[in-house]
Amino acid sequence: ILNLSERTDRNGSGDIRFTKIIFLDKDAAPIDHAVSGQRLTIRLYYKSNSATIHKNCRVSVSLHRQETTFFIASTELVSNREIVLFEEGYLDCIIENFPFSQGEYFLNPFVESNGIVQDWIESATQLSVIDGDFYGTGRNYPPGWEGKTVLVRHRWEW
Repeated sequence: ILNLSERTDRNGSGDIRFTKIIFLDKDAAPIDHAVSGQRLTIRLYYKSNSATIHKNCRVSVSLHRQETTFFIASTELVSNREIVLFEEGYLDCIIENFPFSQGEYFLNPFVESNGIVQDWIESATQLSVIDGDFYGTGRNYPPGWEGKTVLVRHRWEW
């Protein structure tokens, strides 16, 4: 569990702020690390500075390592439903088969309302990933490539 309340290195108007981030496994139990190929839920808790209901919201998380962004999960990409955020609560980003190879990654949470950035924290938390058997072969990447790739289900024909 990462408490973000004390973070001052954030961007945005601050009407909505992320308060904590929790990683959950397939059984909704808190975890310290993700396992490639298994379900991962990124739970983002937020709190509003007022009783205002924030409409037309967009929430996203991105995962990066060094200078490379590997993944952006955004509400606007997967749903046309309007997101309304109340005084406080949480949103879950659920990734069924987490496609990252073993390594350390950083997570950037982002929220905007009506086109105005509310909160954006770069490298808000670190996510440790350990290898699972993503492909079912016991191999996820060529030797030396851990933490340098995302894993994509695929097949070959010949």
